[in-house]
Amino acid sequence: MSDPDPDAAQYAMNAIFQMRKIEIAKLKRPTAITVKSTVNVPVEKAWEYWTTPEHIMQWNNASDDWHTPKAGNDLRPGGRFVYTMAAKDE
Repeated sequence: MSDPDPDAAQYAMNAIFQMRKIEIAKLKRPTAITVKSTVNVPVEKAWEYWTTPEHIMQWNNASDDWHTPKAGNDLRPGGRFVYTMAAKDE
Protein backbone atom coordinates (compact mmCIF):
# COMPACT_ATOMS: atom_id res chain seq x y z
CA MET A 1 0.00 0.00 0.00
CA SER A 2 3.05 2.27 0.22
CA ASP A 3 3.93 1.78 -3.44
CA PRO A 4 5.03 5.05 -5.06
CA ASP A 5 2.61 4.30 -7.91
CA PRO A 6 -0.76 5.61 -6.66
CA ASP A 7 -2.68 3.15 -8.86
CA ALA A 8 -0.79 0.19 -7.38
CA ALA A 9 -1.38 1.45 -3.83
CA GLN A 10 -5.10 1.91 -4.55
CA TYR A 11 -5.27 -1.59 -6.08
CA ALA A 12 -3.80 -3.09 -2.89
CA MET A 13 -6.13 -1.06 -0.65
CA ASN A 14 -9.22 -2.11 -2.61
CA ALA A 15 -8.10 -5.74 -2.53
CA ILE A 16 -7.64 -5.67 1.27
CA PHE A 17 -11.12 -4.27 1.83
CA GLN A 18 -12.61 -7.27 0.01
CA MET A 19 -10.75 -9.89 2.09
CA ARG A 20 -11.79 -11.59 5.31
CA LYS A 21 -8.15 -12.42 5.95
CA ILE A 22 -5.17 -10.76 4.31
CA GLU A 23 -3.72 -12.83 1.48
CA ILE A 24 -0.45 -11.32 0.27
CA ALA A 25 -0.45 -13.17 -3.08
CA LYS A 26 -3.76 -11.54 -4.01
CA LEU A 27 -2.40 -8.07 -3.28
CA LYS A 28 0.10 -8.22 -6.11
CA ARG A 29 -1.14 -6.61 -9.28
CA PRO A 30 -1.56 -9.02 -12.20
CA THR A 31 1.14 -8.72 -14.84
CA ALA A 32 0.18 -8.42 -18.48
CA ILE A 33 2.49 -9.59 -21.22
CA THR A 34 2.10 -8.40 -24.79
CA VAL A 35 3.81 -10.27 -27.60
CA LYS A 36 3.80 -8.84 -31.12
CA SER A 37 5.13 -10.39 -34.29
CA THR A 38 4.95 -9.64 -37.99
CA VAL A 39 4.23 -12.59 -40.28
CA ASN A 40 4.52 -11.96 -44.01
CA VAL A 41 1.86 -14.36 -45.29
CA PRO A 42 -1.75 -13.88 -46.40
CA VAL A 43 -4.10 -13.53 -43.43
CA GLU A 44 -6.02 -16.65 -44.48
CA LYS A 45 -2.88 -18.78 -44.26
CA ALA A 46 -1.87 -17.31 -40.88
CA TRP A 47 -5.40 -17.99 -39.55
CA GLU A 48 -5.28 -21.59 -40.81
CA TYR A 49 -1.90 -22.29 -39.19
CA TRP A 50 -2.91 -20.57 -35.94
CA THR A 51 -6.30 -22.31 -35.55
CA THR A 52 -6.15 -25.74 -37.23
CA PRO A 53 -5.29 -28.56 -34.78
CA GLU A 54 -3.01 -30.34 -37.27
CA HIS A 55 -0.90 -27.19 -37.63
CA ILE A 56 -1.03 -26.31 -33.94
CA MET A 57 0.51 -29.70 -33.18
CA GLN A 58 3.49 -28.68 -35.33
CA TRP A 59 4.31 -25.33 -33.69
CA ASN A 60 2.94 -25.44 -30.11
CA ASN A 61 6.16 -26.62 -28.43
CA ALA A 62 8.17 -25.10 -25.61
CA SER A 63 11.42 -26.41 -27.12
CA ASP A 64 12.70 -29.17 -29.40
CA ASP A 65 12.38 -31.79 -26.64
CA TRP A 66 8.64 -31.12 -26.28
CA HIS A 67 5.74 -31.87 -28.62
CA THR A 68 1.98 -31.44 -28.87
CA PRO A 69 0.45 -34.90 -29.29
CA LYS A 70 -3.14 -33.61 -29.11
CA ALA A 71 -4.90 -30.40 -30.09
CA GLY A 72 -8.54 -29.44 -30.43
CA ASN A 73 -10.03 -26.10 -31.34
CA ASP A 74 -13.72 -25.18 -31.47
CA LEU A 75 -13.87 -21.61 -32.80
CA ARG A 76 -17.61 -21.16 -32.31
CA PRO A 77 -18.78 -18.71 -29.62
CA GLY A 78 -18.47 -20.53 -26.30
CA GLY A 79 -16.22 -23.15 -27.94
CA ARG A 80 -13.13 -24.55 -26.28
CA PHE A 81 -9.55 -25.14 -27.24
CA VAL A 82 -7.52 -27.93 -25.72
CA TYR A 83 -3.83 -28.43 -26.39
CA THR A 84 -1.68 -31.07 -24.74
CA MET A 85 2.02 -30.28 -24.60
CA ALA A 86 4.33 -33.03 -23.30
CA ALA A 87 8.00 -33.88 -23.07
CA LYS A 88 9.04 -36.22 -25.89
CA ASP A 89 10.58 -38.60 -23.33
CA GLU A 90 7.07 -38.96 -21.80
